[in-house]
Amino acid sequence: MFDPSKPAPNSPLSSAEMRSQLTSLKTLIDAITTLTNAQIDATNTLPPGDSANVTLTINGNTLHFTFDIPTGDTGPEGPQGPEGPQGPEGPSGGPPGPEGPQGPPGDATLQQLTDSNPTTVSPLNLPISDPPTQSEVEAIVTQLNDLLTALQR
Repeated sequence: MFDPSKPAPNSPLSSAEMRSQLTSLKTLIDAITTLTNAQIDATNTLPPGDSANVTLTINGNTLHFTFDIPTGDTGPEGPQGPEGPQGPEGPSGGPPGPEGPQGPPGDATLQQLTDSNPTTVSPLNLPISDPPTQSEVEAIVTQLNDLLTALQR
């Protein structure tokens, strides 16, 4: 085991004692973990006046940091800033005008929209297995094609 008091001042040198000291130092050096990574795990805010603190831990070859940092005291209020640019004028606030005339009809009337409702396509009342069979998939495709045809009228 390493003894920093050896060799004693002005003592005769002993090769066995020096070898023991050097071997003990090498064992201590070899036991030191090589750190290859550093990571900040957290930064915590403390109230003003608390002391700052850093916690260090080693996990494997990673050095972990946790910082506790107090906020500063609230400073004095700053001066009033300059006035911003004037925005555009809003509506005059007067009463609304009279209602305008009825506009022309649109491209399709309500009757035309009702007539194009794809009521000719019946619901797909087909139990589907898991996984679906080829015939079930074909029935779905047929029904989908019927729906698309009805919607394109």
